[in-house]
Amino acid sequence: MDLGLRLILDAHVTPTVGNLRLALIAIIGMIAYGSLYPFDFHLVSGGIGPFRTLLDGWDKTPGRGDFISNVLLYVPLGFVGTVTVGRRVGLAQLALTMLIGIGLSLAVEVAQYYDGGRDTEATDLYANTLGTLIGAAVGWFFGQDFRLPLLRDVSANRAPALLLTSWLGYRLYPYVPTIDAHKYWDALKPLILYPQLTPDALFRHVAIWLVICVMIEKIAGGRRAGLLIARFAAIIVLASILIITTQVTLAQIAGIAIAYTIWRLLPSSEARVAVAIVLMGINIVIFRLEPFIFSATPGPYSWMPFLSFMQGSIDVDVQSFFEKFFLYGGLIWLLSEAGLATRLSTLAVSAVVLLASFVQVFVPGRSAEITDAILALATGEFLRALGAGTVDRMRLSALFGVLRAKSLTQQLTVVETVGEHAEAAE
Repeated sequence: MDLGLRLILDAHVTPTVGNLRLALIAIIGMIAYGSLYPFDFHLVSGGIGPFRTLLDGWDKTPGRGDFISNVLLYVPLGFVGTVTVGRRVGLAQLALTMLIGIGLSLAVEVAQYYDGGRDTEATDLYANTLGTLIGAAVGWFFGQDFRLPLLRDVSANRAPALLLTSWLGYRLYPYVPTIDAHKYWDALKPLILYPQLTPDALFRHVAIWLVICVMIEKIAGGRRAGLLIARFAAIIVLASILIITTQVTLAQIAGIAIAYTIWRLLPSSEARVAVAIVLMGINIVIFRLEPFIFSATPGPYSWMPFLSFMQGSIDVDVQSFFEKFFLYGGLIWLLSEAGLATRLSTLAVSAVVLLASFVQVFVPGRSAEITDAILALATGEFLRALGAGTVDRMRLSALFGVLRAKSLTQQLTVVETVGEHAEAAE
């Protein structure tokens, strides 16, 4: 690839290293906060010490939910660490990222030995290391220049690709398939024997799947999007049958069909984005305030970030995080696609979520707290660091064709012009 193409890719498709370093620091801080809360540190008299505890527990068998959650906890660190430590992802960057992940996990496990209510486990260190490796592998993927069109498109569209991955993380948890005909039948019973189609469930699936259609169109382009959406939906339905604890519902199937029809009927990508914004916005409000049964007496409001995550079930926490990352991140990304700056999109979505959390004090059974507003802010800044508002893929492809026929001086001139437009967009 010539110099002009490489400069554009480095300067405008690849997110700024400075923003990603801030994201990496934030992720490390959140891991330490969640792993060491409530910070009840004390000396352990007569203990064998943290390192001996780790060595003695090297062969313990962890619980499935605990192991999966510890893997997923370090995936963002591995991903952001890989794309932060170097402009081109190579073995040195991968090795440094792994050292950061292992070092942080080891430090946390040692600190947990002196933290009341926390346990020092070698299995946590294994899981954290695996999570860092998985995240680093994903970061490596996004740093490559692929020849296959689909892989190249996925790599060039980090934000929608990661949001889709997050939705898969929510929908297919706990990621354990089974070979059991009875389970397959149980997964299909809600569709065949007990079909139910409530308006709220149907609307939710329509909104989510329309956003999915828009994201796939952004990644693959208009010509291939229809076929890829159909294949993606088929894979999801099949996986829901195979994976333990997941099911296929009538609302899901009908929602996919209606969303695909809407996507097909809308005349342009701009119209699809606009409709998806409206539906996703309504869906988030419903998600935050259902069942819309309000009490005259307000309940408590928690200003402690992520308190419900730290006190809740691991399985529920994992699914909840992925779901909220997709919902809030999806709306932020859609607003950015509509032309609003990513930071303004983040502030708008966070404000809506914060307002809904204040209203939640009047909804019995709901946990009213600051967590979701902070999560929306963090998600938006993460997407901004990834370059959610960078130059459109189709315009880049056309620009590449022009640059290949120009001289180095002309290429540098175009690079400068593109840079000015990118800065103005921010």
